[in-house]
Amino acid sequence: MLPITPDEQRRLLNLRARARRRGILVKSSAKPLSQKNRGGLMIADASKQVVIAGPTFNLTIDAAERLYDEHLAEEEAKIVADASALIR
Repeated sequence: MLPITPDEQRRLLNLRARARRRGILVKSSAKPLSQKNRGGLMIADASKQVVIAGPTFNLTIDAAERLYDEHLAEEEAKIVADASALIR
């Protein structure tokens, strides 16, 4: 992974903890840089075994936080929609 500041490290740890509670992994690149590995972050759904964002480890911490929050909002909206459909 590319070098990060202490503040970015703290944010990454916080993001990983929030994501882990939802079954989401925030992975760091561990291999040498290449076209398939940009040295950043990837977000993946552990239970579905699917990449949510950053398939080439191309996310910055800012992008990972934003995309995780967007994914979480979409998932919560689906739950509310499904619950509303059951009530009708």
